[in-house]
Amino acid sequence: KNNSIETYSPAVGEAYFNSKFPPVDVSSPLSVNTRKYIRVLNMLNTYQAFHAIPFRCKRSKYAFPLWFQPIYSEFLEYRKYIGIQDYTIKKQHYCFEKFAQYLDNNGIHSFEDIGITDLQNYIALLSVFSLSVRYNMVSAVRMLMQFLYERKYIETDYKSIIPNVKYSHDAHIPSVYSQDEIQRLLNCVDRGNATGQRDYAILLLAARYGLRAADICGLTFDEIDWENSCIHISQQKTCEPLSLPLSAEIGNAIIEYIKYGRPKTEYRNVFVRHISPVQPINSSSLHCMIQRYFTAAHIDIKTRKHGPHALRHSLASNMLLNNTPLPTISQALGHSSTSSTQIYLKIDTKNLTMCALPLIEEEDSL
Repeated sequence: KNNSIETYSPAVGEAYFNSKFPPVDVSSPLSVNTRKYIRVLNMLNTYQAFHAIPFRCKRSKYAFPLWFQPIYSEFLEYRKYIGIQDYTIKKQHYCFEKFAQYLDNNGIHSFEDIGITDLQNYIALLSVFSLSVRYNMVSAVRMLMQFLYERKYIETDYKSIIPNVKYSHDAHIPSVYSQDEIQRLLNCVDRGNATGQRDYAILLLAARYGLRAADICGLTFDEIDWENSCIHISQQKTCEPLSLPLSAEIGNAIIEYIKYGRPKTEYRNVFVRHISPVQPINSSSLHCMIQRYFTAAHIDIKTRKHGPHALRHSLASNMLLNNTPLPTISQALGHSSTSSTQIYLKIDTKNLTMCALPLIEEEDSL
């Protein structure tokens, strides 16, 4: 209003941000206030592009246009047929939903009406997202376009035209926490109430075993072998079996929760909500819970991720510090091969320093 601007655009949002904050120093962590403004502007930009507000929480239902649904269902069945796990398919619904909403909002109500300009404009709008999100969303479009072309729903092979987003899953450095920080996290849990008893058992499973959030939420009584002190699960991400010894520390924590804290319910899941409706806890709630305890323990999380996967990374890092062989770490984390575990080698600074070469003096090099 003060600048007589009647129509919002990303450029307006950028100008507003620059007027309130000094240039962002990418080498320093952003303040909480700065991140709030960035999030709000990203929401506005995304809403203008897709006519929908992005949510951080995991959703179980997605809104696809009616014309999009039949062929999309066929596409999902095809992906299951070629061996894509349900876990991966569910994670990618968001990417396909955004693409479908963009097409529908721009007057495209048939796959035959899609043109290269529509695809280029859509990919250009994805610039508001991070590199990893852009990679996932563009990859989703490429997969769908290839399927449509092979099934003769469209006449043009757009997959060969859509550019790849350069992104490597192994390029990032995992967020890890020291053994002292993990212990501080566990110590700050108030185990004198039902919620604390549940949360303490969950944190132990994430910190001591490195279990993924989905596997903790999906843990059932049938998967705990009390007689032989073992936990046997089928990993939701890979569907591979994983057997872990049930330590006294974790076993006692689970028993304490079951006896004194867990609400009565027909669900076989070990961990449930404590407010109505009582149902199994989900991954989003678990992530938020762990973040709260990081904050309560006064652990610096400004430059590190702070969810259940960070605890998984920390377990691998601390095992490396104790000179645990890589195959043993792979087995403990449920990796099918050591190649998935090798990402942790880049954070093993203790052993990496042994590989460092001495600097060459300038005179010697001449």
